[in-house]
Amino acid sequence: MKELATIDRHWTIIRVLSSRDDGATVQELAQAARVSEKTIRRDLAVMRRIGLPLSETVGIRNAKHWKMDSNRFLPAALRWDEAAALYMSKQLMQPLAGTMIAESFHGLTRKIELALSNKAKLHLDRITKSIQVRSDPSTDHQPRKHLLDNLQLAVEEQRLT
Repeated sequence: MKELATIDRHWTIIRVLSSRDDGATVQELAQAARVSEKTIRRDLAVMRRIGLPLSETVGIRNAKHWKMDSNRFLPAALRWDEAAALYMSKQLMQPLAGTMIAESFHGLTRKIELALSNKAKLHLDRITKSIQVRSDPSTDHQPRKHLLDNLQLAVEEQRLT
C-alpha cells in the first residue's frame, strides 16, 4: 500500500469525517488514508491542535468514533456575493485539477450552481470571461530587483520617472 503525502492524508481525513454524520473510527480513517492507526492518531491530534472542530465519542462496543462538528465551524448560509465569488473562482482551481482539493471545490461550486438561476449563472460566466487569472510558475525576480525597487518607489512617490 502506498502511503499518501501528509496534505493528501489530512484532506482524506477531512473528507471522510465531513461526509459521515456518524463519524469514523481510527481504523476506518487508516484504511481510507492507507496508513497506520498510529499515524492517524497523530494526524487527528495535529488537526485538533490547529482548531478543526473534531470530537471523539464512544459508540457501540466501546468503539471510538471521530466526528467533525461542521455546525460549529461553518456558517449556515452564504451571502449571494460570497456564492458568486466562489462560483466565479472555478478557474483558479484549474492548476489543481485532479487533486482532492479540486474535487472538494468542485462539489462546493456544484452546490452553488444548483442554487443559482440559469440567468444568474450566464451573467456570472460573462463576468468571469472578462477576468484574466494567470497561474504562471513562480519567477525569480532577483536579477530585476533594482528596477522593481525603483518602480515601487516611483509608484509610492507618485512620480513618472
